[in-house]
Amino acid sequence: MKLKLGFAVLGLLAIVGQFGCGGSGSPLPDPNYRFINLCTDVTLDFVIDGTVTVPNVGFMDSTTTFKTVEAKIKDFGIEQNGSTVLLDNQAFTLTGNTDTLMVAFGLLNNGTETEKRAQFAQESVNRIAPNGTKARVYAFNAFDRDPGNQNFSIIFKNPGTLSSINFPSIAFGNMTMLEIDASTQTLVAQRENTETEVATVTKTFEAGKIYVMALTGTESGTGATAPTINFIEIPAK
Repeated sequence: MKLKLGFAVLGLLAIVGQFGCGGSGSPLPDPNYRFINLCTDVTLDFVIDGTVTVPNVGFMDSTTTFKTVEAKIKDFGIEQNGSTVLLDNQAFTLTGNTDTLMVAFGLLNNGTETEKRAQFAQESVNRIAPNGTKARVYAFNAFDRDPGNQNFSIIFKNPGTLSSINFPSIAFGNMTMLEIDASTQTLVAQRENTETEVATVTKTFEAGKIYVMALTGTESGTGATAPTINFIEIPAK
């Protein structure tokens, strides 16, 4: 009986040893993020825990690469370049071994329309290259209407009623994803449940590539701030 008990104790100690001190598993790599500014009227700094980590990012600019941050709760924020007043800040933890887009949208000069204020969204992305002849497209709605007019949801699709590419509806400040065949496509950004086309673009999507496709600009904007479908390529891992 004593011999059997001894073996049992040794077995228990072996199991504890496997899971004690962190076990034999390796920790996950730190998460990565990339900051993109889709605000038409303000140059931004991206701030983590009170420190500017990405300075002086203008409209349609972004960090050229993904940056690493610890996988623990952090206070993320945006502020106008040259100011220390946060326009938006959010505390959250990014999960290890993930890639996240921090996408700023809205307006610095939003008047009393809080929905249109400059803010940012965190959006997880898959950076593993899509298989075969596919391209992965993350579609974002950053379109601001004129003062007094409420922002609306949009869909990206081919022109006309017979569309082979149909993204799900995207509310203001939100993103969705669709994998499409690599090809040259004409797409429109259309107000949901209407025939109103806000912008159109023709784009060659390449196999194995990953894109952010964003409807940007303002309703009465001209030049760089006109309603436009813009693209930013996301490097695959």
